[in-house]
Amino acid sequence: PLKVDEGRSSTVSPGEFQAGNLRARLAYDTGHSPDEFTILFSVMQQPAHGIFGFIGKESTGTLSEFRQVDIDANLIEYIHDGSELFQDVAVLEVRILNRDK
Repeated sequence: PLKVDEGRSSTVSPGEFQAGNLRARLAYDTGHSPDEFTILFSVMQQPAHGIFGFIGKESTGTLSEFRQVDIDANLIEYIHDGSELFQDVAVLEVRILNRDK
């Protein structure tokens, strides 16, 4: 789980969201290079007490999708809304795409 102090933000690290092994498995199964695939996280249910955003960019709202390479580069953060609630949940869909698409 990602731990965030009330009203603060925290970087979403590969330890919290890691789907790279899916890309490696698909590459093994198909005989293609893992670099030919992109892992895309789509937020199906937004967190109730915060948002996902790109670090260092002014937010225009919560992210609806981001890539594993964004997480690997420490570019994604969860920003808590400052409420007194200490747990939050988001539902994500993971897709593996050919880089050509």
